[in-house]
Amino acid sequence: MRNLSVVPNEWVTVGPLAFDQMSTLSSTMPINWIIGLNFNVSSVENPENALAMATAAESSIGENIYAFEIGNEPDNFVTVKQRPPGWNMADYVEEWAPFALKLQQTVPSTRHQGIEAAVFGGGGWRITDLLNYDINGSTFIDTFQTSIKGVSKHQYQTSNCNLLNPPVLQDLLNHSSIESKVKNAVSGLSSDDLATYAFRLGEFNSVSCEGRNGLSNSFASALWAIDYMMLLAYNNVTACNIHNRFPSYYNIADRVGGVWKAQPVWYSLLFIAQAFGGIKGNGVSITSLATEDPDMPAYGLYKQAILTSIIVINLKRPSSGYQNQTITLIVDTSKNQYSTQPLYLSSLVTKAAEYQSGIRWANQTMDGSTDGKIQGKPYATVLQPNVSSSSITYSFVIPAFSAHLLEYRKSVVKEGFASGSSGSYGNVKTITRNILLLMLLICHLR
Repeated sequence: MRNLSVVPNEWVTVGPLAFDQMSTLSSTMPINWIIGLNFNVSSVENPENALAMATAAESSIGENIYAFEIGNEPDNFVTVKQRPPGWNMADYVEEWAPFALKLQQTVPSTRHQGIEAAVFGGGGWRITDLLNYDINGSTFIDTFQTSIKGVSKHQYQTSNCNLLNPPVLQDLLNHSSIESKVKNAVSGLSSDDLATYAFRLGEFNSVSCEGRNGLSNSFASALWAIDYMMLLAYNNVTACNIHNRFPSYYNIADRVGGVWKAQPVWYSLLFIAQAFGGIKGNGVSITSLATEDPDMPAYGLYKQAILTSIIVINLKRPSSGYQNQTITLIVDTSKNQYSTQPLYLSSLVTKAAEYQSGIRWANQTMDGSTDGKIQGKPYATVLQPNVSSSSITYSFVIPAFSAHLLEYRKSVVKEGFASGSSGSYGNVKTITRNILLLMLLICHLR
């Protein structure tokens, strides 16, 4: 919908065969599904079709249903003319509550799979206002806590909806701006809330309204996505879902000339998948590591309080050319049992932030692949520690616009990309900065 002043009706007929196909996918890959149910006026008044859809989905997909969502971005319903002017959160709760109860009665497994509530899209409603909304003397969340799987929100880094004020590349290469967006996503939710309720960023990407050519399909979008997802995990967000639709500029893959092509953001998901790899669940924690430059963010990943890997992202636009920098890691040997071991460095690089191809992750690429096979053999650079009487340091060259994963592991990465669940971080607990095990010192090469 390039012209948002005209929002067309899009009619889609979904039958049981669609859910059979989804079930087949779940039998071959670790895929769970969130099933969205219509919440327009006719569905509220006569929910039989929506409930029949839920029943068909449950019958085919069963345990691979993560949750049911009732409606999509109700805070925007008035804007898109799904509800009359003045329709507000009180009206939403009054309609949502009986619909949810009917869903529970019709599809008993919702007591296990659950309902995902508060799917807000940034229209001004606050999730905390809904959680604490009074329903006959009880809060919304207390009333539905046994059936609510979690709460959800949609959020994009920037927007292409207003063509008079289009986003630019630098909007994706600004760590402070990315950090501000993530803080907005969890705004109003306390650390106790985030520990109690699963909070999912149910839809996110770089630029809303199908993205923007030259931004959403640029290497900058891959670097942005890594920083965005790391900050979500750092802020205790349970999971996130990157948005795709065809056609759009922000897809993880797109069809060009009849051939599917991996887009830059696809590489960011591979990066995150390897970074988290087998470290998930309870006991996983993330620190934000201080650097001398705000646009060179770094993170430490821990399992049971032991540092396992470090992520460094270079978002900084050089003052002239694409000069490299040397980064030095100083390890506190008294607290880190791995400190005397080598680090293995895998890098995500290309020649410039605006590039849409020529991207390599751990020396591998999908460029030029017509059959979906990854080109090139993977490798990781081994960084040997420099041991002195007072400290242990590691140094490596970091190109402009790049992302780097440093891991403590016994062998170089095996052929093929590491498997993992990108966007899902388990029960992530934040470690405060005063117990950081590392300092990152940035020394510019002149």
